[in-house]
Amino acid sequence: PRQMVGIEGHTDPPVSGALPTTAHQLAAAQAYAVYEQLATRSRMPANQLFVVSQGANRPRFSNESPAGRAKNRRIELVIYPETTDGR
Repeated sequence: PRQMVGIEGHTDPPVSGALPTTAHQLAAAQAYAVYEQLATRSRMPANQLFVVSQGANRPRFSNESPAGRAKNRRIELVIYPETTDGR
């Protein structure tokens, strides 16, 4: 119940000509939106949550097809062994 939870934003690579940071910024904004929902509308304490932007760094599917790129646009909730009290 005191585990730290990372909200990780992922996306597909930027289109040709777009700035590389755009994918990272998009993933961060989406992860932060989930953070806001969990922190304000759930019973989960905000100090248990943190946001990570992976951008296009960790694809799970091939980016060679539209279906693969769509699947790489995701938010993952990762439960860490660390707790809010440091144990």
